[in-house]
Amino acid sequence: MNQATPPRTWILTLHEDGLELRHDHRNPDGTDEEVTMYGGFSVNEGTVHEQRFQSVPRTEEAEGEFRGWRIEYYPGERYTYGTIWQDEWNIMVQFDLSETIDPPPLPWGHE
Repeated sequence: MNQATPPRTWILTLHEDGLELRHDHRNPDGTDEEVTMYGGFSVNEGTVHEQRFQSVPRTEEAEGEFRGWRIEYYPGERYTYGTIWQDEWNIMVQFDLSETIDPPPLPWGHE
């Protein structure tokens, strides 16, 4: 069975006290998936290349051990995203930014 991958969008919002990361998960028809808009807030100032975001509920469930997400961005090289437990990658996905590609069609939803 060949099914299209449902749209996934990372939303980064700058607030006065730091960054917020949200995961917008949609069904192929554009409606919200059952689990969507989860995320967390930056836990420190980060660096020019890296930022960590804490999932407060998941950290509480893990009895205080840090759980959340990490984003690394090296322009023209790579974009890395994943979940972390303490300082270790739990799941990691890397995107190669060394070559340009034609952008996909504009998505539904956001202008």
